[in-house]
Amino acid sequence: MNVRLEGDWKFLNTPSLLNFERRAIGYDRLFRRIMDMPENDNQNYPPHNLIKESDTEFKIELALAGFTKEEVKVVQEEQRLTISGNNSDKEGNENILHKGIASRAFTKTFDLAENIEVTEASFENGMVIIKLRQDIPEDKMPKLIEFK
Repeated sequence: MNVRLEGDWKFLNTPSLLNFERRAIGYDRLFRRIMDMPENDNQNYPPHNLIKESDTEFKIELALAGFTKEEVKVVQEEQRLTISGNNSDKEGNENILHKGIASRAFTKTFDLAENIEVTEASFENGMVIIKLRQDIPEDKMPKLIEFK
């Protein structure tokens, strides 16, 4: 992998996906999802935090100043979480000298690992808070294989 640091190109010794593919079985779906991701998805707006609360619990926080909860949708479809908002931007206020708080429409997506479900979504004080939990079924838990 080539990385440019302070004007010079540096070569980092990192394992490539090609080497991973030699040892991986059944990851076709994962590779398709990675290849379908845009290089520059331009999803910096709205700003968000990803928080790991425990090994199985996570939280997403989005800062949505100027939005109401009626203008925001949270949808989980299989392993993709989509948060979108369409603010009826209160345009027409000629008294604004500087508009530094963005309130444009947005769509933000998060790819979720298997067995992650949204457990709660709330909207308070301009923040969307989404709680997620990963419940691994008993048949998917690691099991010891005994020799015959």
